Amino acid sequence: MALYLFRGAVQYVTFLLMGISIMVFISGATSVTQDVIHPGLRATSYAIAVVVQNLLGASMAPIVIGQIYDRTNIKTALAVLPFILMIGALLFYLGSKHYGNDMEKVAKVKLEAA
Repeated sequence: MALYLFRGAVQYVTFLLMGISIMVFISGATSVTQDVIHPGLRATSYAIAVVVQNLLGASMAPIVIGQIYDRTNIKTALAVLPFILMIGALLFYLGSKHYGNDMEKVAKVKLEAA
C-alpha cells in the first residue's frame, strides 16, 4: 500500500507501522519455544530458534529481495514481502493447531533435583 497508494509522510508512517508490526511475532514464537519443549532443553531450543530466525530471515531476506529488485524494480521487490509474511503467518496458524497437544506432553514431565 505504501508504495502504490501513499506519498510523503503517510507513506513513511505506513512503512514505520509495518516495520513495528513485522516484529510482533517474536514474543509468541519465543514463548512457544519455551512452553512446548522439555524443560531441560529450553535453552538449546531458544538458541536454535534464534539461529534459524537469523539465518533464514535476517540474512536471507535482503539477498532475496535484492535479487528481485535487480531483476525488476524496488516496488515489485517490496510488494513481494507481504506475501512471504502471509506464508509465515499461515505456518504459525497451522502450528498453533498442535500447541494444546504439545503442552499436554510437556505438563507430564517431572523434574527432580539430582
